[in-house]
Formats: sequence, structure tokens, C-alpha cells
Amino acid sequence: MRGYLRKSLSHKKQKKVQGAPPAPPVPLNKNKLNGLLAELAFRNEMGRLGFASQVSPGGWLARSTAFPGNSFGANTIALFPETVDLNTQYPAGRVSPVPQTFQSVAAHFHRIRIRPFYCRPVLTGSDPEGDLSWTVEDLSAAHRFPTGPLANAFKGFKARTRNFNFLSNNTDTTTIPVGGLAEEFSKEHLRISAQTLFMNEMSDIDAVFWGNGPVYPIEIKEKTPVTTDEKFGDWFGLDIGPFVKLSFYAAMDKTMQSLFVVHEIADTTSRAHVAWWIITFEQLAKAASWNKVEGGSNMLGGGSSVVRIPKSAFSQLDATYLNAL
Repeated sequence: MRGYLRKSLSHKKQKKVQGAPPAPPVPLNKNKLNGLLAELAFRNEMGRLGFASQVSPGGWLARSTAFPGNSFGANTIALFPETVDLNTQYPAGRVSPVPQTFQSVAAHFHRIRIRPFYCRPVLTGSDPEGDLSWTVEDLSAAHRFPTGPLANAFKGFKARTRNFNFLSNNTDTTTIPVGGLAEEFSKEHLRISAQTLFMNEMSDIDAVFWGNGPVYPIEIKEKTPVTTDEKFGDWFGLDIGPFVKLSFYAAMDKTMQSLFVVHEIADTTSRAHVAWWIITFEQLAKAASWNKVEGGSNMLGGGSSVVRIPKSAFSQLDATYLNAL
């Protein structure tokens, strides 16, 4: 799993020098690593609060690109992988039960015209790069479609006609904790499999919370508060990309709420826990500054632009808040 992620996870590209010896692995982008750690910490916190059964693992949103007869974003699907377990066999034809949380999530995604698919691994050998594939079950239909190949999920998407090597990186993945390795591997393998077959724009879903009826996609970040303007006060930043994704949920259906969760840490060196904060997208959109500012490096190592949300607009993540969702 680490070997696969070493090749799939991106990092800031380094210039190649002709004739130079092979370069050592490049450290995993700190934003990516901190994001993984924040997701693990969030699941642990939800377990501590007694809500572990109401949080499902994440997945991917995929939107079709433009091609003759099809406009950009005409088709949007959600892919939720079954996490590959090292001690489980995955023969062809295996059909595992769909977790209850995913069934509830699927109903809500279907209602806002996003087709949800549960993706099961098939492993015919010991090499995850060549021997692992995926089957999909359409969870949007009243009478579910039978399990079929991954391509069944991508109706209305343009097939990729030129090979592209998505496994060309050399990233040091030793810092990924064991507790998050299988889930990250499963998500990455599914992403690479999908983008190898079809042209699409993908964005990850960190987790989904199953509330008292509504279902909430969650964006999870680890942050320290920033103070650069006395008039604005302390604030947390959200990159433009995730902000647009949360806006997409709201635009598809006004009743489709999403959540932004922040794990506040003391500093980026010790990463000592300070507090957990949470805000709905509706509250976020009302409170956020209209002027974007420069943020830190993004997942690819480049610069980013962020939306500022006042820290005072957040609520503490606790059982009382979660019970009200």
C-alpha cells in the first residue's frame, strides 16, 4: 500500500538533471499529511463523543468534462470505496453488504441528482497496481443495478484515449500512520483507476455525517487561527477549491447542508490539540469575508487562495451540536 501511494500521491515537482543519480523520495506534502492526520483525529473524536456509527468513510465526486454533445459537469457521480483490508480475500463475484450509513448517504446524493456508487475491490493476485480492480453497485435506483465493472459508473463521461502515467511520483509515504493507510490507499487506487479510464474532474469527500434525517458531507482541516486584521479578528481559512465544492452541494439542493470541521492545533511543529470547531456551510457563507487572501502551499506545493471565516462564527464540536443536526 505504501509503495502504491509513493507513486500516486503528488508532491512539489523537482527539476530533473540529465545524468544525475536517481533522486531520493520527496517528502509528502505537509498539507496532504496534515489533512490525513486531521481526518484520523476527527474519527477518533467522533468515537469519543459516541457518534462513530454515524460517520462514514469518504470517497470522491467526479464530474464529466466537455466533449461533443456533452457540456462540462453535465454528469456528476459519487464513488464510495469499500476499504481494502489486509486480512480479507477479494475474489471476483464477491458481494459485501452495503453499510447502512452509505445507504442513507446514497439516498440524499440521488435526491440532488448525484448518482452514488458503492465500489468493491477485486484482488486476483498480490500486486495492488496490476491485480486490484473495482466493481460498482448503483445505489440510486429503486431496484439496484447488479454489480458491474467500474466503467458502468461513468455513463456520459468521455473515455481517455491517450495513456497517462498517474503513477510517476516518488513520494516518501513513511509518515502516513498505519491507522489511515488502508483508507487512503483504497481512495487513491479508486481515483487512479477512474482517471485512467475516463476524463473527469475529481474532488474528495473527507467524510459524511448521518444526522437526524439530513446527511452532511464534511470538509476536515487542521489549522491554527490567523490574525492579520484587527477589524476582522481571528480567522480560519478555507481554500477556494473546497469552498466551491461546498457551494456546489448547496446549489444542487437548498436542503443539502455540508459541514466544515477545523481541528485547531497550537502550532504546526508540536501539533498539540487545542479544540475542535464546526460550522455549517450556510453559516459559513453568511460569515465569510468577501475578499480572498493568499494562503499557504496547496496539495501540489503551489500557492493557494483562501476564504476567511471568523473563528467566532464556529461552534464547538460536541455532542449537543451533533445531536441537533
